[in-house]
Amino acid sequence: MVTFGTTYPAPAFKIEEIIKAAKVLPNLGFVFSLQEKWDSYKLVEKANLKNILLKQFVPQKELLNSDKVIAFISHAGANSCAESMYYGKFSIGFPTAKDQPGMAFRLEIMKAGISMGYNPNHKELIRVLTHITSNETNPFSEHMLNVKRNQRKLEFIELRSG
Repeated sequence: MVTFGTTYPAPAFKIEEIIKAAKVLPNLGFVFSLQEKWDSYKLVEKANLKNILLKQFVPQKELLNSDKVIAFISHAGANSCAESMYYGKFSIGFPTAKDQPGMAFRLEIMKAGISMGYNPNHKELIRVLTHITSNETNPFSEHMLNVKRNQRKLEFIELRSG
């Protein structure tokens, strides 16, 4: 799943790198959620790839909760990072501004994701996605399962003490 928030336009050069990766990985589906008014929406539309579904809105939490979603590509905003960790999805951050570079860095420290930095490269994205999809014993997913278990333990403790 690919989403870049609703406030700022997704940078076209970053979306182009994701499109290049999608071309090389035709058996991997990409769900894009982008505002139609943005140039990046037009880029994805023009690419016209069979493995890309382009929408202005997707039910992000419901998709993240699906077993079919293996990774979440986003701008690495605070909400996106929290949601990807809560639902146990590996996050691939394409930070653009504000708190996003720091959030992407924190994802790496927690082994919950990776930052593609300000100047992403489609070859690195392909490497990461190939690694995630080819390993049945994916260390990322195992780590995320532990993060999810710990989150649920904290919620339980908060419920009992509240």
